[in-house]
Amino acid sequence: MGPSMPTPRPANRSYSTEALERWFTSLPEGWERGFKKADLVEGRRIYTEGLVRSLELKPQTAEAVTRTDTLTVRAVIELAEKGIEWRTSLPEEENGAPYAVAAMYEVEELLGDEISPIDDSAPAATVAAPIEPERKDAGARTALKLQVAFELTSGGLTAAASWAGRGGHAWSCFGSGAVPGDELSDEQRQTLFRFSTVAHRAGFTYSKTAGTWAIDNIGRIERFVREELAEWRKRFRLVGEESLDIFRNEQLQVEVDADAESGADGKSFRLNWRLKAGKHRLLAEEQKLLLKAGGRPVILPGKGVVAYNAAVADFSEDWRAKEGEVPRYLLLSLFDHAAVGALKLNDDLKAWKDRLLQEPVLPEDLPAHLRPYQAKGVAWLARLCELGAHPLLADEMGLGKTVQVLALLASRPAGERTIIVCPASVIPVWIGEIKRFHPELSASVFVLTADDDFVRNPAARLWISSYTQLRRHADQLAKTRFGYAVLDEAQAIKNPESKTTQTCVSLQADHRIAITGTPLENRPTDLWTILRFLMPGLLGKRAQFERLMLRDPQAALGKVRRQVSPFVLRRLKRHVAADIPPKMEVVLPCPLTHEQRALYQHLTQGSGLSGELATLLSRDATSVLTLLMRLRQVCCDPGLLPENHDCPSAHSGKITLLVSKLAEVAANGSKAVVFSQFVSLIERVKSALARELPHLPIFELTGETKDRSTPVERFKDTKGPALFLASLKAGGTGITLNTAEYVFLLDPWWNPAVEAQAVDRVHRIGQKNPVLIYRMIAPGTVEERIEELKQEKRELFSTVVGDIPDMTDWTRHFSSLDALIRLSDSPAASASAEAAAAEREPEH
Repeated sequence: MGPSMPTPRPANRSYSTEALERWFTSLPEGWERGFKKADLVEGRRIYTEGLVRSLELKPQTAEAVTRTDTLTVRAVIELAEKGIEWRTSLPEEENGAPYAVAAMYEVEELLGDEISPIDDSAPAATVAAPIEPERKDAGARTALKLQVAFELTSGGLTAAASWAGRGGHAWSCFGSGAVPGDELSDEQRQTLFRFSTVAHRAGFTYSKTAGTWAIDNIGRIERFVREELAEWRKRFRLVGEESLDIFRNEQLQVEVDADAESGADGKSFRLNWRLKAGKHRLLAEEQKLLLKAGGRPVILPGKGVVAYNAAVADFSEDWRAKEGEVPRYLLLSLFDHAAVGALKLNDDLKAWKDRLLQEPVLPEDLPAHLRPYQAKGVAWLARLCELGAHPLLADEMGLGKTVQVLALLASRPAGERTIIVCPASVIPVWIGEIKRFHPELSASVFVLTADDDFVRNPAARLWISSYTQLRRHADQLAKTRFGYAVLDEAQAIKNPESKTTQTCVSLQADHRIAITGTPLENRPTDLWTILRFLMPGLLGKRAQFERLMLRDPQAALGKVRRQVSPFVLRRLKRHVAADIPPKMEVVLPCPLTHEQRALYQHLTQGSGLSGELATLLSRDATSVLTLLMRLRQVCCDPGLLPENHDCPSAHSGKITLLVSKLAEVAANGSKAVVFSQFVSLIERVKSALARELPHLPIFELTGETKDRSTPVERFKDTKGPALFLASLKAGGTGITLNTAEYVFLLDPWWNPAVEAQAVDRVHRIGQKNPVLIYRMIAPGTVEERIEELKQEKRELFSTVVGDIPDMTDWTRHFSSLDALIRLSDSPAASASAEAAAAEREPEH
């Protein structure tokens, strides 16, 4: 902003000596406090633009007329007992305050220009350490000149007025040591009054105790220097003016000057940091002033007006708490920090950083079953653990995150024990993958339950726990240390305030690993919580992080991505298409809930059917098939049984797991197809999805659908995530769903050929992406035994008469009905059911 325009004189001034003296002695010093800031600003504009055309000053009142291009406003000011009162000619609903303010400024200018005497009742004070003047005759006083001495401190600008004589002597203008008014000439008296008037107008406030005028607002000081100091230079002798030069420059931004040196253990570092403003290093006392100001600019005499921005404030608050040596991963929080200028690293830390960012070398001793991209994932996990960092494996669903982590645990063991924490429904998946790929670890696997924990079984090497069971054993964690602590589906700890999250954060481990298939790059709060578990401090304190996101979400998001990218590995199926087959089939264990287990056992024990399977089939095949059908319905959802149709979907392990998987599919922007032979199950899935994923587009095709082509085309044309629900019969032939990447077979069909037809609706000509097929099987039930039999001898099911399979060869595999339908009570299955029931309970 440039210098202000000179204030034009009003077109007409009318006043008397009596009016001048009365207003001079009665005008309240703090009259501006009676107006709002916006009205003062607007009134000053009206005044400085010369819009006040006339002023009539009377002993009790002042009347000013303001004319603009569109209106004329009359303002009347009255001297009252406790200040001033005002009114204008504007209607009551319009704001006349700015016109009253302009009139007051006009009155002040008139007094400054025209008053000749001032009396001894004017405010009196003394400058600091005044020099007692010699008593000379009044004629000698006339040679004194008004001198204004400026003193700039961090608290603001002070101006002290004094009368300067020859030989460097000066006498205060105000106070007990002031030159008496009757010894001043009329010109001196008028000069003194003008000083008071222009100081007040410039924003200075008079202090009777200090005898000085001061401004403590940096903006007002800057305006004074830019717009009014030159005029003061013409009117008065100025001392200390050079200290104000800092206000002619841009405000200085505080930066952090930092260097890092390696810790003695090779896994930590020490940060030496200082604050600087421009080229000036800030002293400890100056840093305290900046901190106390809470982000407001501060005057640092000799240096400048210094702005202590939010980034520096956050840095100072954060790193003052980090004394001594800290983990090396925190270096990544500094490279892209808005407060840090150039971070200096010693050679050891430079080498650490280079290794962190380089492509890892594949070890030769990795398991042969790993696909190439999985081997790279294991090498990446191992390298981060070796460097003292803690990785987040975020591959898209279906790429084998479990397999990669198990390969790491098997090939790079650490510590006395390892813990894997996951949702209850996923416990059988981990146990199944261990048996399949690392049977040597099976004997050392234990599931955390109410009856088996770290105290009762201190020798256990590998623990698998649900989040709920871990929370229930939180009191044991302080005395238990792990080599690895792995969180599967780590988005479960997205709520930083929950007891589950706090329990996970309290885990003591040499290496921490988080796994999620849900993209987190656009969900920064969830990412902050997971990183708090992995590497506390990397993203700062939660309050700082949230402030950063509120100030500039896009810039903050970009910064967060750059900061965490070395510790996050996320690959989509399309990225590794060359390493995976076009169609992958996976058995997805769906453990029964407590309610399903109880109902399943009730059906098996109360059927009245027992004995050799061959005999029962020959004597009463219909009853056997009816029982099998009811058991399969229970495996899917207890609500499929007519007598149980009101039970909530949470009692179904399959629906619960399916909704979780579909949430992940939707978060990745993908499409999925769900097949079931039970139309009623499709309806219950729809109801659950309406509650849990209300924004997911859902299309349906069953035997009751008359227009088959419309839902198919709408599904194909939908951009982004979508779900297609189909019965095996209706959706198994005659349609193409090749925009989907995931298929969920909710219940195994007797005939694999029917399943194959359904899968081919998705995996057929035109499909551009690999397709992942999930067969959802309840472990330890008839479903699992039939599925194992199908995989062992697929041709056994090649012949179908209607919906009834040819069961002739079943007797070769199952000697009795009990062998086919009994509920296997494995520790993993019962522990999973117990954990699933606990997960439905609210946290206390």
